[in-house]
Amino acid sequence: MTSPRPFVLAAIAASLLLAGCSAASPSPVETSGDPAPAPSEPTVVSLAELEFPFESGDWLDGLDENRAALVEWNESYAADCTAELAGSADSADCTEGILTGLKAVNGVKTSFDFSFDNADWESGDYSGLVALAPTRDAIQTASDSGSDFIDTCYYVPGQDGCVAKAQAFLDDAAAAVEVTATWER
Repeated sequence: MTSPRPFVLAAIAASLLLAGCSAASPSPVETSGDPAPAPSEPTVVSLAELEFPFESGDWLDGLDENRAALVEWNESYAADCTAELAGSADSADCTEGILTGLKAVNGVKTSFDFSFDNADWESGDYSGLVALAPTRDAIQTASDSGSDFIDTCYYVPGQDGCVAKAQAFLDDAAAAVEVTATWER
């Protein structure tokens, strides 16, 4: 009887050869050791550590206060009102609440509009403005949709399309609140 030794040796040699040709997976020791941030949690930038075109301490305080007012409005409004109520003639408080929300959005917008020149934003020279550009864009979008609601539906609530306009503003305001979570004072 012949020994299966040559077949076993050939199989071992083939598996070693294939193992040498395949890419090695990194071992846990080879990784940086820092786990990647969870995709659902944004990285938060500290604005106080970034550069602005002028001394920014007071301005950052005002921006943070305006953001807090927007966040507070967003939470309280969502607890009591919906786009259906805001767009109807049945709930004057919810319709009025859209105006309050637009004022909160425009508080943040004013912080940007009256503090920096467009050339400052566009230059890319200031790390603080680069970090705040997504907030500025989201706030402008919410301001535009809130103004659209007010222009069309505030004085004559219940018109066709008012619920959609209210929902657009609520969605845009929520998106603006979400993007403000990416920075802190």
